[in-house]
Amino acid sequence: MYNQSLVKVVEPIKKTTITRMNRGKKWKYGYNKEHDIIVISKTGKLGKILEIQNLRIGLPLEPMQVHMHKSSKWQKIEYPKELSKLKNIFDWRSYPED
Repeated sequence: MYNQSLVKVVEPIKKTTITRMNRGKKWKYGYNKEHDIIVISKTGKLGKILEIQNLRIGLPLEPMQVHMHKSSKWQKIEYPKELSKLKNIFDWRSYPED
């Protein structure tokens, strides 16, 4: 079986250091010389750190709550009957704004 070796998750920084700096939102966007990583998080919080060909990239922290819809399907919204009567832009312009 193929073993993917291009990207791997690494932990070059202590967990306590990451949580301390996340609490204060102190991670600056760009290269961090002190920890030798590239931070691509604009929120100031750091999540996983990936290593791609000896280049360490700090990803943004994953959100705690993600908005999920009841069903993961698209639902068709019914148009008002007045709008279904419009056939072109000229009908739209002659239609009252209210």
